[in-house]
Amino acid sequence: MAGLILCRTVIGDAVNLAARVEAMTRTCGVPTIVGEETAAAIEDIVFRELDTVTVKGKTSSTRIFEPVCFVSELTDEKSAFLEKHKIALASYYERDVETARQLLVELLRESDDKHYYQCLLDKLTDRRSPRSAA
Repeated sequence: MAGLILCRTVIGDAVNLAARVEAMTRTCGVPTIVGEETAAAIEDIVFRELDTVTVKGKTSSTRIFEPVCFVSELTDEKSAFLEKHKIALASYYERDVETARQLLVELLRESDDKHYYQCLLDKLTDRRSPRSAA
C-alpha cells in the first residue's frame, strides 16, 4: 500500500446546489442561505425567504432562505418585520414595482440588512427578472 492516496469527494446534484447556494451569500450579503427543502425540514428555526433563483446548471428554480432565529426567540417586533418582508417579496415576485419599491425602501431603513434590501431594489431598477440569478 505504499504510495496509496485516498481522496474523499462528495458529488451529486445536492452538493452542486449547495455550492451554488453558498456562493449566493456574497450576492445577498447574508451569512447563511439554505434551500427550501432544508428550511421546510427544520421546525424550530424561523426562516426569511430571500428570493427564488435558478442556479447555473439547473432548469428549475428554487427558493432560498436565511435562518433568522429560533422560534422561541421570535419577538412581536421581529414577527412584524418578517410579515412586512413577506408582503414586499410577494410584490417583488408579482412585479408590482411600486408596492415592492415602497416596502423595500422601508425595510432598508428599518433593517441592518442594507446590502440585501439594496440588492432587491437594484433588481427592480434594472428591470431584471426577480426569478433569475447567477
